[in-house]
Formats: sequence, structure tokens, C-alpha cells
Amino acid sequence: MSKASSSKKDQDEATSLSGAEMDALLAELGGDTPDEDSEKEHDTFVFGQETLNPIVRMAGLERIAEKLARRLRLIIEPFARARTQVTVDGVDIHHFEKWRRDLPEFVSISLYRLAPLKGGTMIVMDPQFITGLVDAFYGGTGIVTPSRAKEFTPAEERLLARLSDTIAESVVEAWSDVVQLKAQFLSRENNGAYVTMIRNDEAVVVQRFTIVPGNGRAARISIVYPRATLRPFEMHLETKVHDDAGPADENWTKRMRLAVAGIPIPVKTILARPKITMGQLKNLKVGDIIPITLPEHLPLLAGNKKIAYGSIGDRDGKAALLIEKIEQEPEI
Repeated sequence: MSKASSSKKDQDEATSLSGAEMDALLAELGGDTPDEDSEKEHDTFVFGQETLNPIVRMAGLERIAEKLARRLRLIIEPFARARTQVTVDGVDIHHFEKWRRDLPEFVSISLYRLAPLKGGTMIVMDPQFITGLVDAFYGGTGIVTPSRAKEFTPAEERLLARLSDTIAESVVEAWSDVVQLKAQFLSRENNGAYVTMIRNDEAVVVQRFTIVPGNGRAARISIVYPRATLRPFEMHLETKVHDDAGPADENWTKRMRLAVAGIPIPVKTILARPKITMGQLKNLKVGDIIPITLPEHLPLLAGNKKIAYGSIGDRDGKAALLIEKIEQEPEI
């Protein structure tokens, strides 16, 4: 073997790295090696998988939330025995697993089936809020100190059942303009980990409300819908939003029609489309004659849309087009 070829072989061996050496080099440069732990950090993409893009019909859900907020105030005031403020905090979308992970360990989750919506709908309330309502209902101030209890008392359980059932009926009423629902109680849990009727990777829509009963502390009530249950009614939500905009101003509509009618639109007609060869085009000179044949009917175009047909003529000494046929429902 020649000295040159031997030198080249040594160079190839020196620059060739094993898999382990390459992984070590990548680690030194700040790159992670493809081990099992790193693969678990990324979800495998699946076509049709639920995404967290904003709902197109979000305005409809916000309108329902506003209606529900007014009903919540009327529901809570008899228990709180005081003027109650209820505000809508917004409508959000989350993966169920992430939303559940952010819940406190002890929380009230009442599950209902709202037929014909598929899946379960949850009414989520702060336990301290329930304790405060019980205190106010029996003549107290409604202001209670935070407790480390992990269970509700019998009195709290009774009030919670009445309150959640009434809220569920109010949800039905708030949706009545979109779809007629029927509420059916399923179960009640004190820990989000026990809710199993919604998949971890499923998207949920959360309507959040802040409740301030009298001089009590602010609390939160959330209504949670599985995202998939709302899909069949999204078009109805959008339609209802437009309906709620109220009747159109007739004077404004008339002025708009007049303004649109006065917009100038250039139209054209094509007399002929003669064809010549590349050689004729190359040798074209002044004085050449290109024969054309006028069709019996010429199209009238607005943009690239044919709106009518007519024949060429003259009027008042000017060329003119006599309209003989109008296209049905021209797409202008």
C-alpha cells in the first residue's frame, strides 16, 4: 500500500466517530440525545387530534356566559342573604389533563349530562365558598377561615346539592336559544383525579365566573364542557350571535344600497380573438391586415364574469352594444 493511501485511511479513521462518541459530542454542544425520556416530552402527532386553536364560535359561548352570570346572581343571593356580584372571567380552552392538574386537591366537581350534548358537563366550585354560604344561610357573616378539611359536612353537602342542581337548570335556560337541553345529575367528586369520563388529551371549554357574595371573599365557579360536545352546535351559536345584534336600521340600509348602486363598475366586450403564428408575429409591420370574424353575439363582461350578451351596432354616431340576453344570476 502506498504512503498516500495509508495516510488517507488514517485520516478517515480519525474523522469517523462512533455512535457513542457522536452522542457525547452532541451532549457537550448542548444537544439532547434521543433517549426514552426526551421522546416522552413530545406527543406523537396524529391527524384529526384535538387542537387548542380558539373556537370560531367563541362569541356565542361568551354570550351564553353573560346570560348565565345574571342567573347565578339570582341563585346565590338567597343563600348568601346579601347582594352578590357575579362577573364573567372569560371562556378558555385547555387540555383536560392540564386543567385538572391546576385544580386544588380538595374541590367540588358536580357532573351532569346535558342531553343531547354528548359526554359530561362539570360544575366546579371552591369548597370555602360553599362553607361561607352555609355560614351566611344560618345567620353568620359568611366570612370563614380557610380549612384543611377534605370532606364536606352534611349541611354543606345538602346546600351543595341544591346549589349545583339549580345552576345546572340555569345552564339549560342559558342554552335554550341555541338548543333545548335536559340536565341529569351523574355524580359528585371532591378531587379532580376521580373524574374519568373525559380523556386526558381531550380539549375542554371552561366558562369562569367570579362570585363576591356580600362582604365575603371572592370565589370562582366554572362550567366545563368537553370540546367535542359543542361541535354540532357551533353554527347555531354563530347564528344566534348575529340574531342578537337586533333589527337592521332601515335608513342606514337604504343609504347603503344607494351608495352601492352609485359605484362605477367598468364593463367591456371582446370583438374578436384572432390568432396568428409566431412567424407572423415576428414579421408584423405597419400596414399588415389581420382578418377577424365578428361573432353574432358578443359577451359583456364585468371583471372576468359574463353578465350579458349582445350585438354590435351604433347609437348617436358611436359604437354601441345592444343587450339581447342577460345571464341568470350573474356572479359579479
